[in-house]
Amino acid sequence: MKYLAILLFILIPNLSTNAQKELIPLKVNNKWTYLQTEWHNGKIVKKDTSYSIIKRSKSINGKTWYVSNEDGENYIVRDVNGEQFEFDEEDHKEFLVFGLPKNEKQRSYMVYQEQVTVLKKQVKIKTKLGTFKCYKYEFRAPDDSNHFIDTYICPGVGIVKVEMGSDNEKTVLLLINLKLY
Repeated sequence: MKYLAILLFILIPNLSTNAQKELIPLKVNNKWTYLQTEWHNGKIVKKDTSYSIIKRSKSINGKTWYVSNEDGENYIVRDVNGEQFEFDEEDHKEFLVFGLPKNEKQRSYMVYQEQVTVLKKQVKIKTKLGTFKCYKYEFRAPDDSNHFIDTYICPGVGIVKVEMGSDNEKTVLLLINLKLY
């Protein structure tokens, strides 16, 4: 009996490590650095650096949320079973931003006025930090086929790449550095 209790003590903590990783690790001071490249008519017009950092945590309705600052804009986010939710302070509502494909080949849902589609099959994105297996999130406005946002997220790492724009203009953010705590 003593050995069974020891075995359970060893196994039970290890079972919890199989839980879904956070898509974007939410710990205070986590920081992502991106190379931001802007294109116009197929030519690079600007290169810059973009940052995202988890500034602090806060409690809303008894739940822990994190303030994420992305180039001066604050977003209030939290993870629920590997999916990321955002809190709208004006409407006092939370909504799903980055869902998982679950058992389907793809999953679609709405975020404000945009249709979000996430594919179950992960794609490989190469950066100077290495190659990451990512979920691809396609954000599309139903009434505007020219504009797009494609976000590539590696679970446990965060956003690795973002492509956004239209037919003639495109901005690409590519992960060049990260500090996770």
